[in-house]
Order: sequence, then structure tokens, then C-alpha cells
Amino acid sequence: MSRVLRGYLDAGPEAMDSEIDETRAQGWLTEDAEGRLRLTSDGRAFYDRAAAR
Repeated sequence: MSRVLRGYLDAGPEAMDSEIDETRAQGWLTEDAEGRLRLTSDGRAFYDRAAAR
């Protein structure tokens, strides 16, 4: 994922990987066999609450 976002964020792959790992640990993301990330229902609920603020 950090490879995809590298051109948009100046955080570097280590920071991105760390944040993705933490978000997955929270149960907000899942990763499929091809490495694609998707929001879980809890992740969607968190996103909606954050967007509302």
C-alpha cells in the first residue's frame, strides 16, 4: 500500500506500514490475498464518525 501512496504522501514506507498495521490491529481494515486493503464495518463506522466532525 505504501508503494501506491508514495507519490501522494511524504511520510515514507516505514511510517505508512506502521499506520496500516495499527489500523488493521484496530479491526478497521482487512487485506485480501492480493494485498488490497478494505474497510471493515467498524472501519466504515469510524470513518463516518471522523468525517462528521
